[in-house]
Amino acid sequence: MVLSGIREQLGKLDNNQLVAIEFQKVVKKFGSFTAIHNANLKIHDNEFFTLLGPSGCGKTTLLRMVAGFENVTEGNIFLFGKEFMHLPPNKRSVNTVFQQYALFPHMTVFENVAFGLKMRGWAKDDIQPTVWKMLDLVRLRPFAERKPNQLSGGQQQRAALVRAIAPQPKVLLLDEPLSALDLKLRQAMRLELKQLQQETGITFVFVTHDQEEALAMSDRIAVMSEGVIQQIGKAQEIYESPKNEIVANFIGETNILQATLLELNDEEAKYQIAEDFIITGDCVSGLVKNQEVKILLRPEKIRIGTSDNQVDSIQGTIQQSMYLGTDTEYQIRVPGEKALKVRDQNGFERRELLPAGSEVSLSFSKDSIRILRS
Repeated sequence: MVLSGIREQLGKLDNNQLVAIEFQKVVKKFGSFTAIHNANLKIHDNEFFTLLGPSGCGKTTLLRMVAGFENVTEGNIFLFGKEFMHLPPNKRSVNTVFQQYALFPHMTVFENVAFGLKMRGWAKDDIQPTVWKMLDLVRLRPFAERKPNQLSGGQQQRAALVRAIAPQPKVLLLDEPLSALDLKLRQAMRLELKQLQQETGITFVFVTHDQEEALAMSDRIAVMSEGVIQQIGKAQEIYESPKNEIVANFIGETNILQATLLELNDEEAKYQIAEDFIITGDCVSGLVKNQEVKILLRPEKIRIGTSDNQVDSIQGTIQQSMYLGTDTEYQIRVPGEKALKVRDQNGFERRELLPAGSEVSLSFSKDSIRILRS
């Protein structure tokens, strides 16, 4: 199914993508508490966009302002180029799927999906084929006559999704809709959600605190902390090149090392962590000799074993090991640091876990580190 209707008016991005939702200098206050600080954000049409951050960071507040459940204190939000903050929630071309699916318990799956269409004044002859099409989209036709309490958690979630999608909103807002599901079902539903977004062409705005969900599904991600949008970008960009320590710590795992810029030239720089621990990295613009910096080094970027001429290496002592199936996590003591976290892939060649106290060589390339100013 392709989202029907013509996109009205509409500011385009430089790459000719329509802007579905735009936040301009949006502030939200609850009394004296500022929940959202000067949010500026453009979400593209037909994009799976994720607001990611810990509980209380403001991501759900942004979603609720788009839905009309919270008022904007300052600034403005536009839907396809039009200001719509004056409209009540039921007059906005957006639908919301919550953590609790809010299916009507006395209605069948078919009736639940049809209900929203009836409330919007759809003709009876249009409702039935649309509902069947929606149920086929998420493989729920065999369960059309069941009540919600006769469905599994995943089936309930799919029913809630198609009920929200059936009226063909321009934007679908999803507030942690997978949080009530167990791990295996959450992982399966990620694929279904992404496929559903691609098939419908609807802009999805997804809220989660789960970094793995965000990385797996999103076209782009906005990482939030304490009401501030810290970084916006594609999943790989956010993970590989975090803008600051907040983003680095929240997306994946990382080692953050205190260092001093020892020497630099046009091509590279030397960063000293301890007397016997010097790292080669890129020369970041604006840095000067003896400046304090922070070095970001992901655990999976570190190799245990012999090094070659293309990488730095350092000796360390294993303090702890943890077998995790796909890989083994080591805590390894190195000069100047309590420990580095290292992820060693359990690949084709099986090898025994290295015991605590083992002396090892750690190596990594300069491309694997990121430099932040302290």
